Amino acid sequence: MVTWFNRALRAVGLRRIKNESNGIPTGSMDFGQLMKWIMSSSTLDRDLHGQLDIQRREARRLARENPLVKQYLHLLTTNVIGSTGMRLQAQVRNNDGNLNKIMNDRIEAAWGEFWKSPWADGRLSGVHGEHVLLKAVANDGEAFVRMVPGYPNKFGFALQMIDAELVDHSYNSARTGNDNEIRLGVEIDSWGRPVGFWCWSGFAGQGIDRKRIFIPAAEIIHLYDPDRIAQTRGVTWHYSIMLPLKMINGFVEAALVAERTAACAFPVFKQSDLSDIDENAKDFKIELNPGSGFTLPAGLSMESFTPSHPGDRLGDFIKAGQRFISSGWGVSYNALANDLEGVNYSSMRSGLLIERDRWRVLQEWWIDRFRTPVYAEFTRCALLTGALKLDSRDPAEFSAVKWIPRGWLWVDPLKDVNAAVISIENGLGCRTDYLAEQGRDFEDVCERLKDEKLVATAAGLDFSNAAVTAKDVNKQTEADQTDPEATPTLARKNATRLFALNALMNDELFDTQRLQEMVNLYRTEE
Repeated sequence: MVTWFNRALRAVGLRRIKNESNGIPTGSMDFGQLMKWIMSSSTLDRDLHGQLDIQRREARRLARENPLVKQYLHLLTTNVIGSTGMRLQAQVRNNDGNLNKIMNDRIEAAWGEFWKSPWADGRLSGVHGEHVLLKAVANDGEAFVRMVPGYPNKFGFALQMIDAELVDHSYNSARTGNDNEIRLGVEIDSWGRPVGFWCWSGFAGQGIDRKRIFIPAAEIIHLYDPDRIAQTRGVTWHYSIMLPLKMINGFVEAALVAERTAACAFPVFKQSDLSDIDENAKDFKIELNPGSGFTLPAGLSMESFTPSHPGDRLGDFIKAGQRFISSGWGVSYNALANDLEGVNYSSMRSGLLIERDRWRVLQEWWIDRFRTPVYAEFTRCALLTGALKLDSRDPAEFSAVKWIPRGWLWVDPLKDVNAAVISIENGLGCRTDYLAEQGRDFEDVCERLKDEKLVATAAGLDFSNAAVTAKDVNKQTEADQTDPEATPTLARKNATRLFALNALMNDELFDTQRLQEMVNLYRTEE
């Protein structure tokens, strides 16, 4: 039918012009290039074959230059990994079902020593390396970690980061006979399971003769969050916000040009009467100085040129765009834009709870995809080298571990602590779960409370009568509401001590000096 239509057009002297822009308005070169990333009519792997490099380069550029992207990466690493990383809690049990404290302590001590410097290049600590990996996953859409058994260190094991650019996405091969399919540099079997990864031995342009090498899938941890079924490679997490960011940058640039133009008010001289014009008016120029005047030659009149300002639409446009972008990343607008204007307790709490659910999902994903396989290989290698001495050489017997990711303090500590106390008192919750919500370990808290009691006993103090119950807090809260100027009661003092102790226990190390300062404060109050 198209051919018939073309013949009809030629018969009347016309011809059909192909739309090379795929529906994109003519002249929108930059916008058109962006749309080439977005428009898709085939499998995601096929699209990524020609777009993976483009997306990765643009995402890395945004991570270097754009403050919103930098803020997101900061929020991501801070909330998922945290400052101290995820803590290992070994939970190996004896035959009677009780925890084997000796073996658990050995496992935790060995892991802690290994995690101080687990990378083969020796440049980063374990936690800092996780920050780099997580940012790579967000920027590139994926990260690759090679597990290196037999590495020459105490544990016979190390990790190596592999840049996503080195996994050759241009290497593709169909399945033929007994040969597996290679898709975007990943060799897969008939079930789609990765068999290995084809990687370059070095970066292009380094002046070396690089070659493509095969690394078995058993040695590689491929970190990515697939969006579609059977997706082989990862897509940058900035994909959905690239176009909104470009629109914001364009609007800001236009507003800046308009503001600079509006600031350039200057006089314009107009020839009013050509018959009466003075010879000096032909090339009349003046230099304006504050407080000075001038006389116009005959035949010239002066008009002012004052461009209008663009108005106050810039702030509203940027705010709307940033809200759009925060939704694409799944974070709260207030945290991303550092904008607390008009925020109240209810909206802040609601936004934080929704955002924290997203962080918890990523924490569990990180534990499942990275921490768990690394720990399994670590125990196997450490048992073989003798760096980890346990009752058996079978690593499967010591796989029972729990990872405690970072948590968050409550939005309103008084109300939330009170609710926790009531829940525990009525058997609706336990201390372990409530402490875990803040990224703290119940056993560790018990050990620190034990140390605290020893220090207090040595100082001749007894905190047994300083306990705060939910009823005490409720009673004092009602008294504060009826008489805000009332003298602080014992319940309020005890509540103050409770939160001070809570802050103390949140520190990474038990600080005896700070505890002694609190003891002295307690003596003063008494």
